Amino acid sequence: MLRFFVHTPREGWRDVAACRGMDSVLFYDSTVAADKVAETICNTCPVMMDCGAQALIEEANENYRYGIRAGLGPITRMKLARTLQ
Repeated sequence: MLRFFVHTPREGWRDVAACRGMDSVLFYDSTVAADKVAETICNTCPVMMDCGAQALIEEANENYRYGIRAGLGPITRMKLARTLQ
């Protein structure tokens, strides 16, 4: 799985994301129910790996992570980022 996140996101990936046009609150609401819905949407997304790579790039210099991105919660992304260092 790690190898898929080690790339540069493709240009225009957001245009075909499964979450395109959805209320972003769904992905940043920290309730378990919202997280499950967001993860389900992410798991159907054709550009999930681009989203994950973008999340890791954006969060590389940040002290915080939040929301569901590429089907992964903030703790999982933090562990993934540490593994890739």
